[in-house]
Order: sequence, then structure tokens, then C-alpha cells
Amino acid sequence: MKIPKLPDQITIPINRKTVWLFGFGVILWSLFVVAINDRFFRIDEIIVYPDGSREYRVNPK
Repeated sequence: MKIPKLPDQITIPINRKTVWLFGFGVILWSLFVVAINDRFFRIDEIIVYPDGSREYRVNPK
């Protein structure tokens, strides 16, 4: 099996359609992640420590 040589420079034409598709994909992905998290886990409490770190207590359903 011969590996096809990749071009040195990959150009992605950025036009309005690309931007729309990218934005739409990001919105869909975030909604998907929120739905999955809400389905399987419920974040009961978020503890924020003084140094800025956070701890999430989750309960699996």
C-alpha cells in the first residue's frame, strides 16, 4: 500500500459558507455535550477554592 504524499501546504478556502458551517458545528457540538452530560451526570455542586481551582461533585444517574 502506497502512502499518498501530502501537499506541503494545505489550503482551506475560507468563505462565508465555511464560517457558517464551522459556527454551526461548534454550536451543535456544545449542545450535544450538554445533553450527554445532563443525561448521564448531574453536577450537584461546584466548589471554588480561593486559589481559583474548582471541584465538581457529580452524581451518576
